[in-house]
Amino acid sequence: MQCSLGLSSSLIATLDVHCPRRHMVVHGTFVLYEVRNNKIGILLKKLTQIIIRPVCILFAFALLAACAPGKHVQTNHQEQAKEAQPAGSTAQSVPEQSAEANIPGMNDKQEAAVADPLEPWNRMIFTFNDKVYFWALKPAIKGYNWAIPEIARKSIRNFFDNVEMPTRFVSSVLQLDIKGAGIELARFTINSTIGVAGLFDVAQSKFKLKPQEKDIGQTLGKYGIGEGFYIVWPFLGPSDARDTIGTASDLYLSPWIKVRPAWIAGTLGGIEYFNKASFDGAEYEELVNSAIEPYAALKNAYIQYRRNMVKEK
Repeated sequence: MQCSLGLSSSLIATLDVHCPRRHMVVHGTFVLYEVRNNKIGILLKKLTQIIIRPVCILFAFALLAACAPGKHVQTNHQEQAKEAQPAGSTAQSVPEQSAEANIPGMNDKQEAAVADPLEPWNRMIFTFNDKVYFWALKPAIKGYNWAIPEIARKSIRNFFDNVEMPTRFVSSVLQLDIKGAGIELARFTINSTIGVAGLFDVAQSKFKLKPQEKDIGQTLGKYGIGEGFYIVWPFLGPSDARDTIGTASDLYLSPWIKVRPAWIAGTLGGIEYFNKASFDGAEYEELVNSAIEPYAALKNAYIQYRRNMVKEK
């Protein structure tokens, strides 16, 4: 067995016989090295428990506080105009129209309003993500789609969806959807066996068991936790405070986080991200190319999509 100092057990035995004093020095050094290593490990563990974990918990609580149900921040321009009119005035004021007002689904401002206090950051990251997609990701996707047939890409997508069953299962349980949780277990069993490690969605094609579109962010919404503020993350795209917590929780439930070494997990995550983009890219292009205000259009589409998921029974 090789020790941490690179000394084999046979060499240590030789030192023990021929040079006891030297062996004592080497052995003592080895023990001291191990003790220091253990102390460093214990110290890092304590630092994690004392500092890092509480900071993460406080950050999560801060996001949840921002998601507390309440009135939306966005104001109604028409009400402000009415308040500004002098008493007895018959003049009709025309409310200012924002870019979002002309987007389908944004007519009801009270319904669609979401706080966007980080708008300068969000717009900057939106532009960054957009350039990354059109300048780098799109050309790569074209080559990927040419080299990998659609049926193979679907199998890759099925594989990752199957592995991430725990997120959907836990979300179903937390939503008290026992039937949905049972379907997820049945799907995982069928697809992992008959479906060849999840490469084929036999559960849906043969047994009519559809996947449950559930996640932790949706679960928080069903328990009445609001969206909080809108935020755009690099590479990940649009989100909000509630879904940011949900995404972090989904990642924790995902088996990939437990894969070691970490570079393998990162590689698998990159493959999943890239393969997913090969299917979703066309929808993104259609949305931003047809919109007068792409930032507002993407924001509205995301908010409406997530709200519809929360409303689903």
